[in-house]
Amino acid sequence: MKKILIGFISSLMIFCSIVSVSIAKEKNVDKREYNDFLITLLGSNIINTLDDYYGKPRSFEMKNAEVLEVRKIEEEGMYFIVTIRVRNFDKRTNNDYGIDTMTLANTSEGAQLLDFQHIKEPDSTSI
Repeated sequence: MKKILIGFISSLMIFCSIVSVSIAKEKNVDKREYNDFLITLLGSNIINTLDDYYGKPRSFEMKNAEVLEVRKIEEEGMYFIVTIRVRNFDKRTNNDYGIDTMTLANTSEGAQLLDFQHIKEPDSTSI
């Protein structure tokens, strides 16, 4: 769990420094590229959160993952709350799809899961 937390904090710190510099130089930031970049940085944290929640190996579709919100908690601090929605599946069977919305925060102890909501998708055989 410590590795997850340290990785999340490191990812957010790198992201913030890179975004600050790029926004200062380029005012026209592509929202999709911003979304993909953040999802890529947080990918291991997302997978670890899914694995912990389901208790078995899960994966998610990066191309359909979406950053819903990024909030800075303190104006002067480097603490953030990130809400992400992913479509996940069982890594072993490549089925059992679901949509999950997770809210993560970086703290002095590392990343913490604040909220997790799961929506089970219907089986394609039952449609």
